[in-house]
Amino acid sequence: MLQLESLAHIAIQRRIDERLESEPNLAVTTSEFLRWIHRSFYEQMPDEFRSVEHGGVVVAVVPGELRRSNGKVGRHIAPSFEALDVLVARFHEVYEPSQLGAAQRIVASAAAHQRLGWIHPFVDGNGRVMRLFSHSYLRRAGVEGHGLQTSHEILR
Repeated sequence: MLQLESLAHIAIQRRIDERLESEPNLAVTTSEFLRWIHRSFYEQMPDEFRSVEHGGVVVAVVPGELRRSNGKVGRHIAPSFEALDVLVARFHEVYEPSQLGAAQRIVASAAAHQRLGWIHPFVDGNGRVMRLFSHSYLRRAGVEGHGLQTSHEILR
């Protein structure tokens, strides 16, 4: 199972890099892009990975679809699914890297990662989407070298 997830993660990260290269104005904080990441990941996975049990009920994981039910992760009660469109739109407004300065983008990358986890937009796969989103965000923010280990370069 972990090997399939790892292979899918690597494949989607490559596709993200290709999209960012070919679409220089692609906004990575939009609902469309987040849903694209989720859909791309789950389309790589076998059907048996497309369901999850929540409170004794099996729920289908529809690739690229925002939650249609309320959810809880550990002690965190995710915002109501009815509020997701508004929350994700606000997420885009606040964190879009093209609207921020260089230092702000570094701070915003961590804040956006946390906020996306709090919003919990998908039935399952939120952690995977968050990690792939953060990769996208850092690349779009101008941080090269695959992650925070080279984030000092943007501040030079």
